[in-house]
Formats: sequence, structure tokens, C-alpha cells
Amino acid sequence: MGAFLDKPKMEKHNAQGQGNGLRYGLSSMQGWRVEMEDAHTAVIGLPSGLETWSFFAVYDGHAGSQVAK
Repeated sequence: MGAFLDKPKMEKHNAQGQGNGLRYGLSSMQGWRVEMEDAHTAVIGLPSGLETWSFFAVYDGHAGSQVAK
């Protein structure tokens, strides 16, 4: 089946966090792909004088997991 599995991997990864007056939650699942191709970042409080800032991103690994990393 190429880059797909015979059946999806249904195990989910869940995480949550809070800080700077924010609360966040996330969930990911591999699905039909041979490997998990997506990644995410959640940073509460950035360095160098930006402690009140936060950074959230989702990286879509269309060309494989190394692209998302």
C-alpha cells in the first residue's frame, strides 16, 4: 500500500499546559501513515525579555517527518 498502513494507528497523544494567563490542549494521531509526519510546538514564556509572550505552531509534514521537525 505504499506509504499507508493496512489499518490506522488509533493511539492518541494528548498534552496540556498553562502559563501567562493561557491554557492549551493538543492531541495527535498517526492514522493511516507509516510514520507520524506532523509535529507541534507549545512554548509558554519566550527568552530574552519576552517572558510574557508564548509561541504555538503545528507543522504539517507532507514530505515526511523530517520536514515537520
